Amino acid sequence: MPKAISQFFSQTRGAATLEYSMVMAAVVLGLMSAIVSLGEILSGIFQTVISAIALMNG
Repeated sequence: MPKAISQFFSQTRGAATLEYSMVMAAVVLGLMSAIVSLGEILSGIFQTVISAIALMNG
Protein backbone atom coordinates (compact mmCIF):
# COMPACT_ATOMS: atom_id res chain seq x y z
CA MET A 1 0.00 0.00 0.00
CA PRO A 2 2.73 2.58 0.72
CA LYS A 3 4.09 2.00 -2.80
CA ALA A 4 0.72 2.98 -4.30
CA ILE A 5 0.61 6.13 -2.18
CA SER A 6 4.13 7.14 -3.19
CA GLN A 7 3.30 6.56 -6.86
CA PHE A 8 0.18 8.70 -6.52
CA PHE A 9 2.13 11.64 -5.10
CA SER A 10 4.99 11.27 -7.60
CA GLN A 11 2.75 11.80 -10.64
CA THR A 12 3.30 15.23 -12.20
CA ARG A 13 1.27 14.95 -15.38
CA GLY A 14 -1.71 16.80 -13.91
CA ALA A 15 0.49 19.60 -12.58
CA ALA A 16 2.04 20.15 -16.01
CA THR A 17 -1.41 20.29 -17.57
CA LEU A 18 -2.51 22.85 -15.01
CA GLU A 19 0.58 24.97 -15.67
CA TYR A 20 0.02 24.89 -19.43
CA SER A 21 -3.63 25.86 -19.02
CA MET A 22 -2.68 28.79 -16.77
CA VAL A 23 -0.12 30.00 -19.31
CA MET A 24 -2.71 29.68 -22.08
CA ALA A 25 -5.22 31.67 -20.02
CA ALA A 26 -2.65 34.44 -19.52
CA VAL A 27 -1.92 34.52 -23.26
CA VAL A 28 -5.64 34.71 -24.08
CA LEU A 29 -6.15 37.57 -21.62
CA GLY A 30 -3.20 39.43 -23.13
CA LEU A 31 -4.55 38.97 -26.64
CA MET A 32 -8.01 40.14 -25.61
CA SER A 33 -6.52 43.24 -24.02
CA ALA A 34 -4.49 43.99 -27.14
CA ILE A 35 -7.52 43.54 -29.40
CA VAL A 36 -9.66 45.87 -27.28
CA SER A 37 -6.92 48.52 -27.28
CA LEU A 38 -6.47 48.20 -31.03
CA GLY A 39 -10.23 48.55 -31.51
CA GLU A 40 -10.28 51.79 -29.52
CA ILE A 41 -7.36 53.19 -31.54
CA LEU A 42 -8.99 52.25 -34.85
CA SER A 43 -12.28 53.75 -33.72
CA GLY A 44 -10.55 57.07 -33.07
CA ILE A 45 -8.87 56.98 -36.47
CA PHE A 46 -12.15 56.25 -38.27
CA GLN A 47 -13.94 59.02 -36.38
CA THR A 48 -11.21 61.46 -37.47
CA VAL A 49 -11.55 60.35 -41.11
CA ILE A 50 -15.35 60.61 -40.99
CA SER A 51 -15.12 64.10 -39.52
CA ALA A 52 -12.68 65.18 -42.22
CA ILE A 53 -14.95 63.83 -44.96
CA ALA A 54 -17.95 65.58 -43.42
CA LEU A 55 -16.06 68.89 -43.33
CA MET A 56 -15.01 68.52 -46.97
CA ASN A 57 -18.61 67.91 -48.08
CA GLY A 58 -19.85 70.93 -46.17
